[in-house]
Amino acid sequence: MNMQLLRGTKGEEALRALLKGAKALPAIALDPPSLEGETARVAAIATPDDALLLDIQGIASLGELLAGQGVLAAANAKKHHRALLRTFDQGPARWACVQLSEVLIAGGRPVDLSLPAISARYDLPEPPSPDDGLNSLGHYAQHIAQVVAAQIPRIQELNLTQVSRLEAAAVAPVAEMEHRGMCLDAPG
Repeated sequence: MNMQLLRGTKGEEALRALLKGAKALPAIALDPPSLEGETARVAAIATPDDALLLDIQGIASLGELLAGQGVLAAANAKKHHRALLRTFDQGPARWACVQLSEVLIAGGRPVDLSLPAISARYDLPEPPSPDDGLNSLGHYAQHIAQVVAAQIPRIQELNLTQVSRLEAAAVAPVAEMEHRGMCLDAPG
């Protein structure tokens, strides 16, 4: 599948349609340099079956749409939240983080948290590299959505839904503290 980089009204409409029709938790993958502190330029938003590539600077309402989504999935969700804060000064309230979910599922046992290892545990193929161009970034986001769709039933089976919700709600505040800092009252 060859994906087009969407911007403007066309991108916004496509994103709204994807989010509205999503039967599974949507995932996001930002261009890799943005996760290391550079300005975010491209976002791939995906469900297990579909993906969009969006020009971040070309969709004025993108930050609001993503923040209004409620929950987004990502690999290394805290890095994604910080990148969204740098770009839009907002992000979703909750995250389904692939690595955090896998730590819960492992129940304290040491486990490889690399995306290829996690994918293999769910009989999914090796994930594409988000560094190999725009199409690859879109397929990577789609792969993240597939991993999360496989993790959710496992979390439910292990009766970890409440704990998972707490973890999902903690990502954004921790990322915001790291991004903005936090005030402390210290005796003078």
